[in-house]
Amino acid sequence: MKITRTVCAVAMLIAAAGCAQHHPVETAPVETAEELAAQVKAADEAFNQSVQDGDAEAFAALVAEDAFFYGDQVLGGREQVVQAWSVFFDPEAAVSLNWAPYYAEASGDLGYTRGRYAMTAPGPDGMPTEMGGEYVSIWRRGEDGLWRAAVDIGTIPQPNEP
Repeated sequence: MKITRTVCAVAMLIAAAGCAQHHPVETAPVETAEELAAQVKAADEAFNQSVQDGDAEAFAALVAEDAFFYGDQVLGGREQVVQAWSVFFDPEAAVSLNWAPYYAEASGDLGYTRGRYAMTAPGPDGMPTEMGGEYVSIWRRGEDGLWRAAVDIGTIPQPNEP
């Protein structure tokens, strides 16, 4: 009798499990390292394009709220970065900046780019001087899915060789 009860209990559990509705767990598609690196590189290219277009609003949207930019001074926070970079959006300024990433890597919600930049600014004699250097930017993907520059570090600009 005890065996019959056990067999009946097991049969009922199996039947109940078979009747239960199974809801598949939805997961986001896994992005490959190559896909993430391409996204980060595209964000860096869009960042540069915002400067080329003179679009300070687009530039600001690509700077993390808590960003740190390191150059001849340390800039902390989006507001300070945008204020310091405003010269690049002033059509009257004799300053220009252009850059291009040559390497990108990412994993999860963090990535980085490395690249070269070129800048033109008045030299000591007031004439335009072309300079250049290298940079590394660390990108963080926000909850909205957008990549933003969280850290930017550039070498000190060196005059280009004639």
